[in-house]
Amino acid sequence: MKRTMITVGALIATVTPVFASGGTEPAGTGLLDSLLIAFGILIVLCQLVPGAVLFCSLIKELVGHPVKKSLPATGR
Repeated sequence: MKRTMITVGALIATVTPVFASGGTEPAGTGLLDSLLIAFGILIVLCQLVPGAVLFCSLIKELVGHPVKKSLPATGR
């Protein structure tokens, strides 16, 4: 077991710099990356609108004047 752990540790220590180097990766972002980011922004904005409506209605209820509800007169 100890030999396996030493072997795995040595393997990780030698392979990690390979993953960190940028190699033959093309410069800049591609179209798919831009579309993914735009889709994420669209989702956040679409969730922001109902959240803002709920927040405004909450503030209106907390700050607004209380409405006195009275029962209608029955004539008795």
